[in-house]
Amino acid sequence: RVPRAPPPESVTDCSDGGVVGPVVGVIGSLQAMEVIKVAMRKPKEEVMSGRLLLYDASCCTFRNIRLRARRPDCAMCSESP
Repeated sequence: RVPRAPPPESVTDCSDGGVVGPVVGVIGSLQAMEVIKVAMRKPKEEVMSGRLLLYDASCCTFRNIRLRARRPDCAMCSESP
């Protein structure tokens, strides 16, 4: 189950709250590894395709969320919205 997003006014953006430098390195390393796996033609089960990885640097936890396929009748995510 995905938690509800907080109201926009309660969250600071990067220009106000800043970005923790090491977080950029962690995410960049993960993305580079995914590119290598795709270039090596790893099976779909071994790459993050169709999934969203959430990283909380404050407590060093990861959440992996499976994304559903696009619905052809969806006004937002169909091939021709």
